[in-house]
Amino acid sequence: MKTVEQTQLINHIQSNQNFKVEVNPQHKRLLLVTINEEILDIFYTEVEKIDLQRLKYVEFERYYLANKLDELIGNNFASVLTGILKDRYFGGFSLNGNSELSNKTNFIKLSTAITHCVGKPMFDAMTGNYYAEFAVKHTDDSDTYLRSAYKSLHLHSDGAYEADIVEWLLMMKLDEQNAEAGNSKLLHIDDWKDQKIFSENPLGLENVKRQGAKSKNVEAPQYRPTFFEHNGSTCICYAEQNIKPKNMEQAMYFKEMFNSLEESEACVSFHIPIGELVVLNNLFWLHGREPFKKHENLNRVLLRQRGRFVR
Repeated sequence: MKTVEQTQLINHIQSNQNFKVEVNPQHKRLLLVTINEEILDIFYTEVEKIDLQRLKYVEFERYYLANKLDELIGNNFASVLTGILKDRYFGGFSLNGNSELSNKTNFIKLSTAITHCVGKPMFDAMTGNYYAEFAVKHTDDSDTYLRSAYKSLHLHSDGAYEADIVEWLLMMKLDEQNAEAGNSKLLHIDDWKDQKIFSENPLGLENVKRQGAKSKNVEAPQYRPTFFEHNGSTCICYAEQNIKPKNMEQAMYFKEMFNSLEESEACVSFHIPIGELVVLNNLFWLHGREPFKKHENLNRVLLRQRGRFVR
């Protein structure tokens, strides 16, 4: 249930002429942030000369994008985004980056500005950059479900195998052709009716070995519990493919948990159009993807950034 302060926050921001915040019609817990298109065009124009190679090589240019966007919008825009992500009831928002100057390069610049408004992205070993860009196609020879178009990408939190805990995650759709179905799946764990059954089980508090697939380029395994407390609330670290159970009891615990999550009525099918991004607090949101309908020329290009808060 939203607090009075949360309701007042939304009402206050709605009156801002450069951006507004409202409850997303697709999910009661996800907010929808809309930036004035004229502001977006000014931003895209002012950062036009900064190419993607420079963003990859020069880290302070990424913060420059964030600072420029924050200045153009004003009204504590960066702080508002950070506040949304840290708010337990919401903890996430979507934002559409489309304007007259929309293109893939500008979408990447906008996503970079947004992530550097809220924190510091981690190095993504899968691609050797601060962001990962990958395609989902008709055929797939990878070693994870990430690119398996016709199978469900099951609910998970990101980076369970990383050395550092991933606190937030950004996903953005850069392009797609011949893509039918394939919606995102979103679940806030406070809506999962079986949460306490698993979070209060001693097995959920044990350190579990987590190992990323070979394509993740992270060799060292991590050992951490599935459930932990942060700011007085229950949080989760879970990704089925990364879990390496030590015995039958642990394996059956995760099998039952997997079934409960995938059958949860609180999981929402969420459509993300081209040019829209979603940012989630990775500590208490789980995400996945529904299967696509088969098409030989299927192509969806996605962008991922993930990191930690610095504010």
